[in-house]
Amino acid sequence: MPGEARYVGGEVVVDDPELIADLKRRGYGREQDGSLVLEPWEALYLVEKGRIEVSHPATGRPLSFQELLDLLSQADGWLWARYLIYRDLRERGYVVKGGFGLGLDFRLYDRGDYGRKPARYL
Repeated sequence: MPGEARYVGGEVVVDDPELIADLKRRGYGREQDGSLVLEPWEALYLVEKGRIEVSHPATGRPLSFQELLDLLSQADGWLWARYLIYRDLRERGYVVKGGFGLGLDFRLYDRGDYGRKPARYL
């Protein structure tokens, strides 16, 4: 059964402590005020894999992958390309975190290195 997340203010937020702990351990999101905020590409990946359902802010019903993509793409015209790269790297077993801007979209950690060593690739 997928965990619950909500779309609020252009971000996808997870509030369930057990789900937060599991996602953090796997290298997803960043903590903020007791919640876990997911990067747009992380949220899309987790929805596609059936790990989370993201509720619509007005109706509370779960958003489809396409609906979530449409909402998140309003702030990032390159989201689809970033998502495809992110998905490919995740499926190869890497932990992928957001980059530092200025063309550095991602930080890539070798398998098993996340949390123990710095990112190997930017």
